[in-house]
Amino acid sequence: MLNYFVIGLAASVGHCFGMCGPLAVLINRSYYRFFLTNVGRLFTYSLLGALSAGLGSKLNSSTQAIVSIAAGCIAIYTALSFLGKVPPLENLFSRLLPFWNRSMRSVLKIKYQELRWILWGIAWGTLPCGLVITMLTTAASYNSAFKGASILFSFGLGTVPILAITFHLGRKIKPFNKITALAMTILGLQLLLRGLAIWDLIDHMKLGPIMLW
Repeated sequence: MLNYFVIGLAASVGHCFGMCGPLAVLINRSYYRFFLTNVGRLFTYSLLGALSAGLGSKLNSSTQAIVSIAAGCIAIYTALSFLGKVPPLENLFSRLLPFWNRSMRSVLKIKYQELRWILWGIAWGTLPCGLVITMLTTAASYNSAFKGASILFSFGLGTVPILAITFHLGRKIKPFNKITALAMTILGLQLLLRGLAIWDLIDHMKLGPIMLW
């Protein structure tokens, strides 16, 4: 799970701050609110990861190979978007943003503060995001709901530390885009090779107890 944590850690400095930065205005630099919203956000990520992997577990091995290769291609595309070579993946979901904004505003009307910010975090976790889409596609290439939840939780957890710092400092650190692009490229290649190995075109490879692909 370390590679997914690293992707989240690097992405939180560049992409996540640029996309989610306006949400910091509503959090108002309150770390109690930040904690509550991230509890909700990580819950959403974990649940979506488990559901995605659960659906993937219903697929036969040949279809899982296709999903793995597709996830690898999406990861590499996302890496290219971080380098500014292609449009961001979330542009495909721009029409959903008005509905998402209305949902967020509705949550803010809830009277009880703790419930309000946890639910706000849950709604935040549904924000159309290229990185989250990539992680969900990755989770779908596995046949374990626990594995899917772990992938999304590790990714989400990786976004928390630096996202908190950047919220406090109020600025974006662009060089981390290159680190995220590198991590996404490695992930994409790993998924591509895993798909080919499922099809028996190449051998699976392990590093000790760790399955590389």
